[in-house]
Amino acid sequence: MSDSSTKPHSQQRRRHKTPLAIRMLRGAFRWASPIAPGPASRLAYRLWFKTQRHPLPAREKSALASANCTFIDLDGKRIATYSWGKAGPWILLVHGWSGRGTQMAPFVEPLLKAGYRVLSFDAPGHGKSDGNGTSAIEIIDSMTLLESLYGSFHAIITHSFGGLCAAAALNNNLHTQRAVFISPPASLLGLLEMFSDFLHLSKKTRAKMRALAEQQFGQDLWQRMDTRENVRTLSLPGLIIHDEDDHDVPWHNSMDIAEAWPKARFIKTSRLGHRRILRDASIITATIDFISASNSNAQPHKENLA
Repeated sequence: MSDSSTKPHSQQRRRHKTPLAIRMLRGAFRWASPIAPGPASRLAYRLWFKTQRHPLPAREKSALASANCTFIDLDGKRIATYSWGKAGPWILLVHGWSGRGTQMAPFVEPLLKAGYRVLSFDAPGHGKSDGNGTSAIEIIDSMTLLESLYGSFHAIITHSFGGLCAAAALNNNLHTQRAVFISPPASLLGLLEMFSDFLHLSKKTRAKMRALAEQQFGQDLWQRMDTRENVRTLSLPGLIIHDEDDHDVPWHNSMDIAEAWPKARFIKTSRLGHRRILRDASIITATIDFISASNSNAQPHKENLA
């Protein structure tokens, strides 16, 4: 169910110029991809799994200081976890690609005040966790492991790539009562196409990259990692929030997901972009109101977010 509303109160973040090294890399792929699709596809495929770690902003340091930080083991990799609160139902926060568990820190204090405990984690290859890259499969395995340690979550709140992974996990027996997807991509294949466009890859190189992924993860990978297909049979209520000025994941991704999810409500915002949306007070309030509502009132509906 689609619910389109806007919130024009913040100024869009200024887009930064692409670094020289990235521009050179894109130029190299533009040149090499048509004439050497095999080597180009193998290199691009390796790059696709690489993550970037960014400095921790000051706004996240206080949340980190108040968290109970522990590590769990996922197939030999140390995964950093962060928890807040001593009583109440658990809420799981799932960050996006090249993000970190504390990136969703603005939700923590409001959730604690609402009577919840909060759990977050750094996905493999992110934050304090081991590795320099990861896959959707590893992130899904991380969520499954957390459920085995903490029990079922009352709600899951995700950002970006975390939403794609959560949808696949929910379709594979991860349990929760409600789910909030902020700026989610509609499919892994769509993300691969965006990545290929960014690197100026030729059609042959793209096809070879898809073949490499299918060889590693199975030919049904794209269906298993399609958010629209994964939410289609979900009976739990969902809230999907996306900004129309999102330049990382276009907002129509969420529109498509909302149309496929029987009990989903969709909120469209403006001028919040892809990341600042996580710090917007009205988004946090709408999220907590949604996860705190009774399931008997979970039918899709439309409203304006003013």
